[in-house]
Amino acid sequence: MVNSVMCFRKSTDALVETWRSVPGIDESPTPAFRRRPIRPSTYIDLTWGQQLQLTRRLVPRTLGLGGRPFKSSPTVSGRMFLIQLQRTQDITRAHDSMRKSLLDRLCCPECRSPLLLEEGNGDGESIDTGKLVCKACHGEWLILRGIPRFVPPDEYTNSFGEQWKHFKREQLDSHTKTDLSELRFYDVTRWSKGELRGEWILDAGCGAGRFAEIAAAAGANVVAVDLSAAVDACQDNLGNRFPETLHIVQADLYKLPFRQASFDRAYSIGVAQHTPKPLEAVRAVSKMVRGGGKLALWIYELTWKSFIGFSAWKYSLRPITRHLGFRTNYVLALVFCSILWPVWFPLVYLGKVGRVILAFFPITAHPYAGKRLRPKDCFRCVVLDTVDMYSPAYDKPQRFGPVSKVLEEEGYTGLVRTCTSLGLHATRTQPR
Repeated sequence: MVNSVMCFRKSTDALVETWRSVPGIDESPTPAFRRRPIRPSTYIDLTWGQQLQLTRRLVPRTLGLGGRPFKSSPTVSGRMFLIQLQRTQDITRAHDSMRKSLLDRLCCPECRSPLLLEEGNGDGESIDTGKLVCKACHGEWLILRGIPRFVPPDEYTNSFGEQWKHFKREQLDSHTKTDLSELRFYDVTRWSKGELRGEWILDAGCGAGRFAEIAAAAGANVVAVDLSAAVDACQDNLGNRFPETLHIVQADLYKLPFRQASFDRAYSIGVAQHTPKPLEAVRAVSKMVRGGGKLALWIYELTWKSFIGFSAWKYSLRPITRHLGFRTNYVLALVFCSILWPVWFPLVYLGKVGRVILAFFPITAHPYAGKRLRPKDCFRCVVLDTVDMYSPAYDKPQRFGPVSKVLEEEGYTGLVRTCTSLGLHATRTQPR
């Protein structure tokens, strides 16, 4: 009974804190600069009066600097606090750089010709800023924050860019202190940790780096690709932890800027169905794997289950919600999750029984039934998945037959269904 009361209290605190994090919403009228989420870069851009107000507001908080805690106190001046904060910002961005080893795999996404680095600015093997140029078609692409940018401004991925910048760490095992993402990764791919060390792996649709973290932790050289601004969230989350083995690229799945058959393995988990042409996305990713390499995919599957339970809610409301934008869908998800919270939160602790019941709710809470998540993390993950359910511009489930046909045409054999929905892995015998 005591444990139930404690979980109830913690989850209530999480609910209130999440509502306060909505852009533009606060518990009382405040200046505009306090309505935004507080980040180190925010302070440096404020006036001194605003900085001092925020310093007083943050007096009880603890700021970690290189392993040594720095506690602000009433005797610490606003200027000293900001100096310490600026140092933290410098430490955080110390590894925002591209490694020169990635150049060997890059090519022009238009004509597949080699790329040359011009105006490169960096130190040794690192490239902070610069320009990649194709002499054949005269294409030019910038390197910003150590990330090669092969795309124009966000198109159909706008909601994903905002989503992953707002929910930066919610699905990272290092943040939740669980192994949920690790179990999901190895369940889909059916790979083992030992065989990944030293291999070059393509993460097609990396988001904020949920699965890139798992592959990089296993010792692989991971090239994480995403079309949206989520690449910046991935850089912030993982850039410091894997400065030598993580490479981040912003590019279109249909025009991947890599030499074909240049990766030992590739995976794309929960991405293809959110593109305009899912089968073309599968084909583009499959071309990147060398002969003898392995590919793993997980895609929403089109079956009779797509028309019952939470899927029925999703496809009934999506004709409206997909046009509303991220912020509106975020608020709607908060409303759904908050109103239904007294019902769905207890069901999360009922394991399989709770999962079956939650599958009929208009929110995505059933994947977390029986999981050992902290109440705050559980609530935010449910909100995140609910936003992800309603906001994408495209949601096109696929059947196993057409997907397997594309892979067979690209020289893959040994297709195996790996988990629920359309999860499969295959080995490429001969590139075509």
